[in-house]
Amino acid sequence: TEMHTHYLDCLGKPPDVSCSYGEYQQLSQCKKEKYIQEEYLIEVEGGGQMPCVLLKPNASIANGISLVLLHGHVGNYRTLLGEVPPNVPRLWVGEYRGDYAKRMAEKGFTVITYCARGFSVRKDLFSPEDPCNKAQMMSMAMGLQLPRLHISDIHLVYQLLIQQPGVNKDKIGISGLSGGGTLAYLAGAFDDKFKAVAVFCGMCSYKDYAFGEGCGLQVINNWFPKGDTGDLLGLIAPRPLFIGQGKYDSTFNSVRAEEAFKAAQVYYKAWGLAEKVSFEIFPLAHEYEENLAENFFLKSLG
Repeated sequence: TEMHTHYLDCLGKPPDVSCSYGEYQQLSQCKKEKYIQEEYLIEVEGGGQMPCVLLKPNASIANGISLVLLHGHVGNYRTLLGEVPPNVPRLWVGEYRGDYAKRMAEKGFTVITYCARGFSVRKDLFSPEDPCNKAQMMSMAMGLQLPRLHISDIHLVYQLLIQQPGVNKDKIGISGLSGGGTLAYLAGAFDDKFKAVAVFCGMCSYKDYAFGEGCGLQVINNWFPKGDTGDLLGLIAPRPLFIGQGKYDSTFNSVRAEEAFKAAQVYYKAWGLAEKVSFEIFPLAHEYEENLAENFFLKSLG
């Protein structure tokens, strides 16, 4: 479609790669109570390496669905495993839910997560500035767009995932919280690799971005004014899409999330599949609600 072509044009070119791009090595394997945890390094452009963790549920609980789960802005990917506490002020209410890769694996999903560029061990700049915004500026100086580089990384993770025994290409979803939620819908809009998409607490409009909200991994250069966030969500149609927003979130708000949902509905109604896109406000803060995610992916991919 015209909007999809516009989206690809705005994202720009992928990184220049060598013949070893995408090669991976397994570093370790550790058996947990309900899953096996495997650590990998995947080669990216320029000789860099991307840490990646695969969680394989025990056969007795495995549901046959695989998920790529993405951490948020200022996040550490090992927080999703329950190994590293969050390095930001408390953004949750009640029980902490930031370890959603671990929780989803314990529910029977095969889960893969990784360290996004610009964060944690992939923060390759020494500056007090926001690493995401700095990485976007440095990318643009080289004729690249940071969101496109993130999508390239997600595709490498996907390639590792589909090589695992028992992984069904038709039952792979993608999801994340905050900036990870943004990357989930950006990857979902790019192509049809991911058969269902769930976004938690990650909705901003381009008007918000223009007034200083958001970060480098979220903003697609030249996408606006021809398109806005709801149009990106619409590019996921006719595949199932869930938008979840915490009622007590101080980072993103339910008004903007519902606006994006309603804009996406226009596309789904055009497909005659209005029931494939859903929206829910849940009584938490800036959090991933794994029970809603479980229900959505079981319904969509089970």
